[in-house]
Amino acid sequence: MSDKQAQQDALRAQRAYEAYERDWRRKEKEIAEKHAAQEQELKAERAKQQQAREHAIAVEAQKMREEFYENLSRQKEIESKLHLEDVKRAERNKQYSLEVKAQIKEKEEARRRERVDFFMEGVRQAQERTEKKKKIDQIKERKIQELRGLGVPEKYCKEIERKVHMSNNLKITGP
Repeated sequence: MSDKQAQQDALRAQRAYEAYERDWRRKEKEIAEKHAAQEQELKAERAKQQQAREHAIAVEAQKMREEFYENLSRQKEIESKLHLEDVKRAERNKQYSLEVKAQIKEKEEARRRERVDFFMEGVRQAQERTEKKKKIDQIKERKIQELRGLGVPEKYCKEIERKVHMSNNLKITGP
């Protein structure tokens, strides 16, 4: 009986040991499964974080790209305005230069006309003096002829002619 009791105790001990081992394996399995689940969850969370990080980077890259193109567009607009201002300034300078050249040409033309007018005035005055002198000479000659026609002796006529010619040679003609 004691052998049987010992066998039963041994059997109970073995069953208890097996139950303990099953329980331990089950706990280990649960721990391993829990660990695997946690590891899986951690991987999924890391993948999700990585995806969120990549998305944030893509959004930031898109935002930077848009800012770049916006700045580029603004820069082109500014350059276009500056170029337009340069073209307008060059056109104004060209116009101003043409106006100044036209003024210079007008003044030169006016000076030339003044010189021509002054010269022509001198020529006209000289012609007037010549015509006046001719008229005076004609009047003197006519008067001498009238004196001869009136019967004034030739001796006096010659004397008057000589004095007239001397006064013509000595006289300085003015305007």
